[in-house]
Amino acid sequence: MGKKEKQIYPRSGKEMLRIMKAADKKGQLLEAVLEEFARHPFSMPALWDCRDYIFSIKREDYVSNPVLITHLTLLSSMAGRLDDAKEYLQILGETPKHWQTQDFNHRDFYRVSEELVMSYTDDFMFLRIAFFLIKIGAVPVRSLMLTACRPSLINGFRDFTRFGPYLERYKEMITEMIQKLYGSSGKGVYEIALAEWCYQNNECFHALVLVTGTIPLMEQEQDMRCLFVALALQMRILLMNGQIKTAKPLMEKIRERIQETGWEELTSSLNACILDMGRGSYHSVSEET
Repeated sequence: MGKKEKQIYPRSGKEMLRIMKAADKKGQLLEAVLEEFARHPFSMPALWDCRDYIFSIKREDYVSNPVLITHLTLLSSMAGRLDDAKEYLQILGETPKHWQTQDFNHRDFYRVSEELVMSYTDDFMFLRIAFFLIKIGAVPVRSLMLTACRPSLINGFRDFTRFGPYLERYKEMITEMIQKLYGSSGKGVYEIALAEWCYQNNECFHALVLVTGTIPLMEQEQDMRCLFVALALQMRILLMNGQIKTAKPLMEKIRERIQETGWEELTSSLNACILDMGRGSYHSVSEET
């Protein structure tokens, strides 16, 4: 009997669509969605690509499988339909003003962990939920995902850049909170967030030192989202300083790591990072590649 091929997660968007289409034809869509989107890591682009299949799930099915309500909520929010997102979350009940640990169940967890990434949740509520989840040990939170561009953004909704001045002052507290909320994928997040803050404040040398010192610590991680942020920031600094030839092998290294680890969603983000440098730099690098 041949050796079973190891499956790399998250799957590509193309593969996820193939799985959803086949399952839908067999009348097993609900089972496939639960398997692929509730039991394994998945990318946001793949979730978005499969949105029609997920939205087609019957109400009684997602009510009886409340984890799917979080997916429907997130997709609605990504589509800009915040009213629909709120309606989905209301199925899980209202968030009380005062939480009692002994009364906290899995539906409560699904609700508050999803509210953590909703754009209508203010900073006070975000921190309230985060500290509560840490207190009861309900971490890491899977709905918290590092974006492919900046670790200071959560799911593209909440921008913590304005808290940059507090990064150095509260290093220990912030680092501990990140590690608990994100789990192993949060390794290096603090250092790269600080490097990004330095870069934004034109302290490129300090940012580069932070980045190059952190990258080796993340090289062995299978989840390369934070590593991507570090490498992309390093490439951005090199390009902005006119070191195009130095940036070229780094760009190739990033593309190779994306292919090796299966994080295909980062390819478009890499292209966006390059384009963000300005048309002149982008064309110069592209022509050499």
